[in-house]
Amino acid sequence: MSRPRAHDYAGAAASRRVATLQDALSLGSQWAVQPKLDGWHAVVRTDRTGRVRHVQSRNGQPVPLAMSGHLFGAWIGWPESVLHGELVGELVHLFDVSQADGVRVAERPYGERRDLLWRMQSEVVGQMPQLSWSPIEGLRARDRASGQYTRAAPEDWRLCPVVEQHALSAAARLWDAARAGQLEGLVLVNLRAKLGARGSKLKLKPVQTIDATVIRVDRGGCIAYLAGEGRVVALGRQRGVDVQVGDVVEIAHEGRYGSGELRFARLDRVRPDLAPVVPLRRVT
Repeated sequence: MSRPRAHDYAGAAASRRVATLQDALSLGSQWAVQPKLDGWHAVVRTDRTGRVRHVQSRNGQPVPLAMSGHLFGAWIGWPESVLHGELVGELVHLFDVSQADGVRVAERPYGERRDLLWRMQSEVVGQMPQLSWSPIEGLRARDRASGQYTRAAPEDWRLCPVVEQHALSAAARLWDAARAGQLEGLVLVNLRAKLGARGSKLKLKPVQTIDATVIRVDRGGCIAYLAGEGRVVALGRQRGVDVQVGDVVEIAHEGRYGSGELRFARLDRVRPDLAPVVPLRRVT
């Protein structure tokens, strides 16, 4: 069995390479498109029986039990696997795998890794005993024994659905849904790339975002250090968003000026699932 690596990151990154829908459509046939989900990046590890034993966030810290406790013990896949997804509400929407059945697969092409996700889930479904209730709309179900409707509370693979994927030709339709507010945005994936390859997963959103670390807070707002750019940006106060020095925040903006500065930058939300992008000792 190979040892999972703590630094594996399977999510999408912002990119100046893909700023518009036309940029996305020109990527080529080795690319596909997925809907972007807005939640916590979650790394799910299974035990020797294929049941959830650990859920951590992007910064390597455990996801709070209030958000992830219902997942523990759920039979979702092969033994000793490391799955990557987005935790939204009660579900972890899976989009990648770095270890499957004790074997590290991060070096394999993304198309192959995605096939492993489906094979893993289909094998679990095939071995599941008959459900005691019949799923209907939403989270309600009819119990086969009593005939009464009750809240459906899955404790298996249904807690971890695989994110849908489409050919790149579907990007325009999904983009229309994003502009209408039905999706947060799109994720463009290179089917030939290994996990973590630079530029292999790109996000395209109607409103772009970037992560930053808060290095100063005052009455008027805060100063934040932009991840990977070595520059800072001033942000006004946002109603309902309380920030402290050291917090990682998501900044929404509408592209960049020719100088590279963000256009109409504003504080969007605090990201407790991310680690600071600069050591705090540098900003004292």
